[in-house]
Amino acid sequence: MDRSQYPVLANSQIVHLDASAAFPLHAEVITAVNQAMITVLGAPGKAFYDGAMVATQEVERARCLVADFLHASPTEVFFVASATDAAKSIAELWGRTGTVLYSPEDHSRIVQELTRRASDVCSVAYSDSGEYDYAAIRRAQPAVAVLSQLHHIYGSDNHLAAIRNDLAQAKLVIDASQSASRMPIDVAALGCDALFFSAQKVGGLAGVGVLYIASRHHGALARSRLEPNTLPLVPIISLRAALEVLQRQTLTEINHYLARMTAWLIDQLQPMPALRFSKGPAGPSKACHGHGIVSFALQGYTAQDIAMILADHDIWVRGGDHCVDPDQVDQDTVRVSLHRYTTSHDLTRLLRVLEQL
Repeated sequence: MDRSQYPVLANSQIVHLDASAAFPLHAEVITAVNQAMITVLGAPGKAFYDGAMVATQEVERARCLVADFLHASPTEVFFVASATDAAKSIAELWGRTGTVLYSPEDHSRIVQELTRRASDVCSVAYSDSGEYDYAAIRRAQPAVAVLSQLHHIYGSDNHLAAIRNDLAQAKLVIDASQSASRMPIDVAALGCDALFFSAQKVGGLAGVGVLYIASRHHGALARSRLEPNTLPLVPIISLRAALEVLQRQTLTEINHYLARMTAWLIDQLQPMPALRFSKGPAGPSKACHGHGIVSFALQGYTAQDIAMILADHDIWVRGGDHCVDPDQVDQDTVRVSLHRYTTSHDLTRLLRVLEQL
């Protein structure tokens, strides 16, 4: 997964530090997509001629790979339009069964889908370390808890297996949008009832998301309710190819690499007197493990100022708009999000520009 394998980066001077929002397409993903577009003609599950049956086989092949990726059964994997669509489905299924726990500091579209359908809600904050307030979660004892495994700004890894133990009677739903490409996921070990992420966050095309629902809940489900329309074949094939890339690299190796790179970047940024870190692995407690996401502000500059200055040097970061409620989260921060293709040279270029400000 070095930059030479990503055509958009291979022959450019771009330093892409916005992996959390726009994951580049690996050469193998592009090849799989091109092959599908020129060889497969048919709608999955809609007919019995050869093209349609091949399309159906491709979808089921992808479903099996996703199941293996999550340590789940293929019957527990559903394809939806996006992570937001998955949250909407969860809200429709369980949102009126009791109190729904969420954090207003999590992704705003996900939060909106949950809160506008729920009959009753309670919220939990993040501590300065970037982790959930676990004591508040234990006190809440909701019917449904919808929580992020890895925060998209703070980069903090929330201990969801421990939360599962604290909320033994609740349905635990995990937003794995940021974690799916950065760490191994085992739904059985997590003990979750549902989990979701989108293809574009793991290196596939936008237009399809994954929703895992544990088989113990299937008595009240109909697959046609969750997959009611013609499935998007090409994005699903891109998802399969992207997961194959991640599995070959191994998520354990990716996780270790990102931890090293995150720690090094934080060490280099800390001496800058005007720099203030957001919550997360650079917090004073140093409690969080780094997963390739570091956010900060620089005194005297807005986040958009910094992002534009960096863009002038072909360094791409996210600045000032993080898809969160501005009343709950300071949006005036720069987010640097790395992945396995990020090099120490990339980060050195970032540091050189920041040091001049």
